[in-house]
Amino acid sequence: MCPVPAPATVAFMDWQLEVTATQTPPGVRLRGEIDLNTQPMLELACDVLRHCPGDVVIDITDLTFIDVAGLRTLAWTAAELRAGGRRLWIVGCSAPIGRLIAVLGWADLLRADSPDAVRGGDVRPLRPRQQSRRVPAGTSRPG
Repeated sequence: MCPVPAPATVAFMDWQLEVTATQTPPGVRLRGEIDLNTQPMLELACDVLRHCPGDVVIDITDLTFIDVAGLRTLAWTAAELRAGGRRLWIVGCSAPIGRLIAVLGWADLLRADSPDAVRGGDVRPLRPRQQSRRVPAGTSRPG
């Protein structure tokens, strides 16, 4: 049995983050921001989800910000569930969060409600640009 409270029961409320438990499907709905201050609430929610049987869902439709530490918590949870033959599904992924997930290389781990929701459109690897040295006309490059 999943230890998630009754549907629409607010598990935690903070001025930056609200975590609401869902039973069908088992999971949580996140609203607000996940950063250093709210990270412990996300970790606690993920700990509860690890004890639910089967796949679990995290609805981030109303999430306005998540830092890399928050995404790392989701990725760690997804990896643990996958090791047990289960999945963590991300629902309501915005394009900016989807791009960040893709840039971090976690798009396959953090499965979304549709492939485009995680991949987030045009994603390019972050690489330093090559500096081109232009030589003014009529001059030569040094030795």
